[in-house]
Amino acid sequence: MIKAAVAKKGKISLIFFEDLRSPRYFEINKKHLKFLFVGLPIICLIIIAILLIGVLYFNQIKASILRKEPIVIKELRTKNLKLTEKNAEINKFNKILQNKLSSGLTTPLSSLGFFYPITAQQDLTHTPYIAIENYNYQFQENNLSVSFSLANLSSEGTKQAGYIFTFLKTNNGIMVYPESALPEEEFQMKFNRGEYFSFSRFRPVTATFNLNQKVDNFLIKVLVFSRTGDLILRKMFLKEVNK
Repeated sequence: MIKAAVAKKGKISLIFFEDLRSPRYFEINKKHLKFLFVGLPIICLIIIAILLIGVLYFNQIKASILRKEPIVIKELRTKNLKLTEKNAEINKFNKILQNKLSSGLTTPLSSLGFFYPITAQQDLTHTPYIAIENYNYQFQENNLSVSFSLANLSSEGTKQAGYIFTFLKTNNGIMVYPESALPEEEFQMKFNRGEYFSFSRFRPVTATFNLNQKVDNFLIKVLVFSRTGDLILRKMFLKEVNK
């Protein structure tokens, strides 16, 4: 049997009777008792609420990751495809270069007197897979600006890459663009000193020449080389300015 009585302010006294044993006396602080029956349940409820909020938060993060995963996989697949194409292009280029080096032939093309001869160089202009479109020119004070576009003629749309040289011939001499293609101390050019290009469909080109005086007519000659030095395009444009 348990009897309760208020012994002191702020405390509760308990007397515990059990069979024939002498009674036992206990004192419990009211604050501790209140904490046991009120505070502790509230703390448990707060902990449960925090756990529920945490579970909901991490579920949202998981759902967000699952939604983003297909996008990430798609991006990785696209990057992998580009790397595969690039690797195939490099392997093709290396194979062509190896065949050139193994041939051991160095026969300069008659139309390329301005260029150093290279091993197994070929003239592929009879079956061009690049064309020039939208040719135009414009005089701006002492400058002549020549513009055109390279168009890809390959049936499979294979990416084309190489080097472009644009020559200007007037009564005053011959000029070449880019200017850095012909160093001052040299009389011939290397095919890979031209303006580099790499495109799949179209590639705009603009060449600017500084003229010291007015010209009556001029000749534009465009030479395009592959990355291995083969001549793949030769095009000339004659213009009589006064006519």
